[in-house]
Amino acid sequence: MSSRNELVPALRMWVRSCGLRTQHEWRRNFTNLGLSMSQIGVLGMLCHHREAFGVREIGERLRVSSAAASQLVDRLAQGGFVERSEDPLDRRTRRISVTDRGRSLFEGRLNDTPHWIEELATALSDGEQKVVMEALAILNRLESGLDDAPRDGSCAHRGGRRNSEPHS
Repeated sequence: MSSRNELVPALRMWVRSCGLRTQHEWRRNFTNLGLSMSQIGVLGMLCHHREAFGVREIGERLRVSSAAASQLVDRLAQGGFVERSEDPLDRRTRRISVTDRGRSLFEGRLNDTPHWIEELATALSDGEQKVVMEALAILNRLESGLDDAPRDGSCAHRGGRRNSEPHS
């Protein structure tokens, strides 16, 4: 049996490898649609939080200037992925929210199975597939108890604090 000292680095390497491969394929899929990674970041943020933000807030969250955030929003609005509306508390401010088109595009791409996963599954023998399925069942069960992050492929955050968010 493998020791914890061997398992942790192996899991870390596997997660990193999967993340890099998925990110590469995801980036290629979105850029084929003419969207930059920064624009994808705006869509992801708006889908995740399910609320409207001001341009300044978008810039702060993405760590870009308000001018850069405004340009990102302009391009997304031109594509019909986001919309601007008047802030009910301050008519001088515009709130940015994701449109149904933007949400559908983003969530659809999140739910696409990366090509490399299909290749990997095909390369496994029946016996290997059984072992992997059993191991994944264990890992998924344990991971589901770590936090309340969405697990259904949706953009919505269901309350609580995620590990990547700052403590209050």
